[in-house]
Amino acid sequence: MADEENDSEKENEAAEKKKSEGLFGKLISAAKDAIKSKPQKIYHVQSAALVTNLSVHFKQGRESSLVWVTSLDKGVPVKGADVLVRDCGGVVHWKGKTDAQGIARIEQELPERNTLPGCISSWDRQYFVTAKLNDDFSFVLSDWNEGINSWRFNLPQGNRRNPACCMPCWIACCSVPAKQCT
Repeated sequence: MADEENDSEKENEAAEKKKSEGLFGKLISAAKDAIKSKPQKIYHVQSAALVTNLSVHFKQGRESSLVWVTSLDKGVPVKGADVLVRDCGGVVHWKGKTDAQGIARIEQELPERNTLPGCISSWDRQYFVTAKLNDDFSFVLSDWNEGINSWRFNLPQGNRRNPACCMPCWIACCSVPAKQCT
């Protein structure tokens, strides 16, 4: 009976070791280690959730720009959406509707971004582009270069030689094999 229990324990240990060898196992192990370590500073981040079926894409050009609105559930163009291009001070620089291809063509030059008011700070100058169709609303910023950062969730970070470095990539593109993340 004792031999069976020892064999069972060894099998469980071997299974746990095998689980911990994979990328996901390493990520879980690193997260557990971070949780068990000394108390970490808690970050409070203002946030909001937008539940929408509209996806807004903005391309600014020198002489003209365009906004493309598609539906998230089917990926098809959205005709007749009301589009507004504002700066972060609330000034409307253009308004119109999308055509049958879901495109709103802005046939005018928009002000240089360095002349716009800052959104969060004086260096953060961008456009706030909105689309509305019936009760559905969505938006995009012209310079969206921030996102989910692993440090905000107290998750491990690393470098290219450390498997923990794949965490941000794994969060951002979980369907991409880890080998492509490095």
